[in-house]
Amino acid sequence: MSQVAEMPDGAEACVLPEGYGYRPARVPLATMVWWATIDEDSTYTDAANEFWGLAFGTRADGTPTATLAGPSTAPRELVLSAGERAWGVEFAPHTFLRGLDVKPIDELRELETDGRWFVLAGTRYPAPSLDGLERLVQQLATQGVLVADPLVERALSERRFVGSERTVRRQMAGTVGLGRKNVEQLRRAREAYRLLQSGLPAAEAAVAAGYTDQSHMTRDFRLFAGATPGQILRGDMSPFDSREVGGTEVG
Repeated sequence: MSQVAEMPDGAEACVLPEGYGYRPARVPLATMVWWATIDEDSTYTDAANEFWGLAFGTRADGTPTATLAGPSTAPRELVLSAGERAWGVEFAPHTFLRGLDVKPIDELRELETDGRWFVLAGTRYPAPSLDGLERLVQQLATQGVLVADPLVERALSERRFVGSERTVRRQMAGTVGLGRKNVEQLRRAREAYRLLQSGLPAAEAAVAAGYTDQSHMTRDFRLFAGATPGQILRGDMSPFDSREVGGTEVG
């Protein structure tokens, strides 16, 4: 097991804002940085998504945690306990972590940590504070652990991708863990939610987001967010609220 020389920020050094929040990441291979402080016992349903990420935190009793979060094809129910703190980073969808099996996805993999260091793919790294997450991303990229796949990036960013679908499917299965069509479905659901939030009627939002009709949109919402559009809009916090929903994501 190798060890990096940089001294750790550590969980003890991490000061978090109140509640839950996120902001865009300031490094190319990550999409966002997020944080959460839990005031009372609760649960939260997080919508299915295509992102890999790393999360750090402390349990209510002060025990440090480090977690590798894989993409999810179904909603995740997170059990939250009062006194917990967490912060993390999501990687760009065309990146992968070298040396780690992408299968099975849909997992939250606990990593070895003592609050000052954590172990990823057999190597020990400094456990970052909230402010150190982007330095960690840069470090992983510099060391060739976090890798961007240009073919996958092009396939996910081009509205009409010209290339071998078989090659892209094989490449994404071995890196991201999801297929291009899966990612498009997840992005379409987020776009539909954005349109619904803006006040567009459900039938119009469905067509604008690329669904054949409203019932098609409702089926996908149940599949990826665990509830119908109406149930989500009437709730206090949406399964889609854990990350930005933009208007340019649909592939």
